[in-house]
This record gives sequence, structure tokens and C-alpha cells, in this order.
Amino acid sequence: MSRSARRRSELRLFFVIVACATVGGAVYGLLIGSSLADEIYWAGIVQGALTGASISAWCAGYDLILDDQPLFRRLRRAPFTVHIAAKTSFYVVGVLASLIGWSELFATYQDGGHWNLQSREFLVTFALSLLVAFVVNLLIEINRLLGQNVLANFVAGRYHRPRQEARVFLFADLVGSTRLAERIGPLRFHALLNDFFVDLGEPIQAARGQIYTYVGDEVIVTWPLEVGVDRARCLTCYFDMLDYLAVRAPEYLRKYGVAPTFRAALHCGQVVVGEMGDQKQEIVVLGDTVNTTARLEEACRELDRPVLMSADLHDRLRLPSGIEAESLGAITLRGRRAPVEVFAPRRAGAD
Repeated sequence: MSRSARRRSELRLFFVIVACATVGGAVYGLLIGSSLADEIYWAGIVQGALTGASISAWCAGYDLILDDQPLFRRLRRAPFTVHIAAKTSFYVVGVLASLIGWSELFATYQDGGHWNLQSREFLVTFALSLLVAFVVNLLIEINRLLGQNVLANFVAGRYHRPRQEARVFLFADLVGSTRLAERIGPLRFHALLNDFFVDLGEPIQAARGQIYTYVGDEVIVTWPLEVGVDRARCLTCYFDMLDYLAVRAPEYLRKYGVAPTFRAALHCGQVVVGEMGDQKQEIVVLGDTVNTTARLEEACRELDRPVLMSADLHDRLRLPSGIEAESLGAITLRGRRAPVEVFAPRRAGAD
């Protein structure tokens, strides 16, 4: 379910990119035709639109459609220069094939002209096509590097001035990381931790969660309150994470000799969100809500529970079918005077 939801999200972005490139190609075809004749050259507009659509589909498909294929997954994890060289070659092939292919087709059936591969018009068109393709995919890579919606928030200046927001948080912490690192060594542990975070990203994205940051062996996920509680996304995200790791367990056992598990905590409340820093800027989330979620995750060890959820969040959720939450009463969390009422979510009938 998580993979199909992620795929739908990527397909929506793919079609948006193709649609914009189609319009851009049509406008470019109009401008080229207008520079060569005094009347509108409709075939040039259509050719430009089709060329823009095919180039964008080819290039955006590299990151948004083909990224799950084994070869492309290996290329994404290859050294930067290898990845860039492979992507550049892929782009060049697609751009050349689109420009020459549509030109030949329209020359045959629309009495148009063939591209002169040494002409200024062709070289400019080729360079612009590559540039636009690189810019679009660079934005995709930067958005992936910074985290979902972070680039858009920076550009829009949404958090240039700190603002209060109601958010849901999910902390997920790898169990037994210290012993595991000693057992398999630091390099293999780093590889395992990276696989762990990559795999958790699938159900997180499907639940419309945003990975706020990684802290050691812990990932912090957040939602705007209305998004996180709608359809209990934050809670179903936890169980989807469990299911995804269960499916991947044989691969972990083969590579590392262990299948990772994690503890989790869920809470909601008001936080302050704003840009922080100068030499290295980040969008930082501060507030007692974050601290309380961290303390809940610590309490999982003390209470021997895999996941805990605050009453503040529980009371806002409509529990999904097949999920129940056992009340553990009020407990005192480290660093807090007032007790916090907590619940232990689980699948119905589970021990």
C-alpha cells in the first residue's frame, strides 16, 4: 500500500512536469516559427509541444519512474561523479532522440525542414533542452536532499519569521544500535542504518509525513496536525513501517545477519517553526511538544512497549479498523513535573 501511494505521488509530479514542458515546448515552437515566417506556423507549435513532452517524460522518468529499478537504485547510491555521468548520458540520448525524431517525422508528413545538426538553431535548442532538464531534475534532487517541501518553504519564505503551528510527531528509534554496531562493525552498521532510514521513508511518504531530521539512529517525522490526524495517518504510518521492515527482513538477514526493529512515540501539540543559522541554514522546530515526544520514546524502554502515544493525540484520532489502544494511565516523564496520560497502540488481538 505504501509503495503504491508513493508511486501515485511521483506520477502526479511526473505529469505536472510533462504538462509544463509541453506548454513550454509549444511556446518555443511558436517563437521559432515566428522568427522564420510572418504567420503562425502551427506545425512548429505542435512539434515543439511534442518535443517538450517527450524530453521531459524521458528525463523526469529517470528519477520519478525508473528509480525503483535495481540498476537505477545502484546508480543513485554510486559515487557522485558516476551518478552524474550516467544521468548526463541518459539526458543527452533522450534530448537528441526527441529533437531529431520529431523533426524527421514532421519533415516527412508536414513538409517541414530537417534539423541541420550544425546549425545555430539546433545547437541552441539542444543546449536549452538540456539546461531545462537539468534544472528540473536538480530541483528534484535538492528537494530530496533537504526533505519534502523544505525547498518550497525556503523559496516562499514561509518560515523566515518564526511561526506557531500545531503538529504531530513520530519518533522512531532503532533498537539495540550500540550492540549491533559492536557486532557488525561501524562501516556495516552505517550501511544498515542507511538501509533502515531509506526503507522507513517509503511508508512515511505514503502517509504524507515529512522527515524532519535524523538524530543518530533515530528518525523524526512530522505532520501538520490536520494532516496527521486525518484518517489516523500518523498511527497507520507506524504500523506500515513495521510491515515494510517485515517484508524487507530476509534482505537484512542476508546482508547483516539481523532484522532491525524500532521503538516509537507519537504526540501532538504547538511548536515554533522558523529558519535558523547563517552559514548552514535549516528550518528548525522547537517546543515542549518535541521534548515530550522524545521522553515518551524513552518511556518505551521503561514500560517495555514498542510504541507509546499521548492522550492528547489519542483523543484526536479515530482509530483505524483492527487497531486498539490500551490505556496505561498517567506516567511521569523525565524532566516533567505533571504526569502525562499515555496509550499503547497495537493490532487487535496482538500480545
